[in-house]
Amino acid sequence: MSPPAAGRGEFAATAGVLVTALCWGSMIPLTSLLLASLPPFLIAATRYTAAVPVLALLIAVIERGAILPPGLPWRRILQLGGLGIAGFATCYTFGIWYSGPITAAAILATGPVV
Repeated sequence: MSPPAAGRGEFAATAGVLVTALCWGSMIPLTSLLLASLPPFLIAATRYTAAVPVLALLIAVIERGAILPPGLPWRRILQLGGLGIAGFATCYTFGIWYSGPITAAAILATGPVV
């Protein structure tokens, strides 16, 4: 008996995981290249603000409705997103700048172990 053929959803999910792995894996080398000519704060700020319109467009296309549901706790979202994610991106960019891409990749790879 042969296994069932993979559906369109499985291929889309596999492609999504592959794109995510490529983006995540290229983050350190690309950040290191950008740090040669751009300031760390600009890279950290651009890293997430450039993704917001793309992700909003994806939500609008896929969900076919309102991008943001009504009644969101904006203060809490801005605290977590604004301070948490922005702080992480800034510290991470400075970490790559001061330590170099190889050390940053080693630290990132051992994160789950720690």
